[in-house]
Amino acid sequence: MQDGSTQTQQRPVGRRWLALGGALLIIVVGVAAITVMIGRRSAVEGPAERIAVAPSIPASFSPPPDSAIPDGPAGAAIRRGRQLFLHTRTNAADHVGTGLSCSN
Repeated sequence: MQDGSTQTQQRPVGRRWLALGGALLIIVVGVAAITVMIGRRSAVEGPAERIAVAPSIPASFSPPPDSAIPDGPAGAAIRRGRQLFLHTRTNAADHVGTGLSCSN
C-alpha cells in the first residue's frame, strides 16, 4: 500500500520499560510516604517538648564569697586556682603568650 500516506507504527511497550516505570512509581510513592511521616513526627514532637526536656541553666553565676573558701589544703588549692584564673599572665607566664587571661 503505497498511497502516499505515512503510517506510524506503534511499538508495544516492552516488559523492561514497564518494570522500570513500576519501580520508579514505587520509589516516588515511598519517598512521599516517608516525607509525610517525618512531617507528622515533627508536628507531634514540637519545640515545646524539646524545651521541657532541656536542663535548666541559670542565666548568670555568682561565685561564693571568699569567706566561704575552707581553710587547709583544699582552701589553698581553691585560692591558687582563683589566682590562676583571674591573673593568668602573672601566675602562669610560661604558658601565656599574649595578654589574655582565663577569665577573658
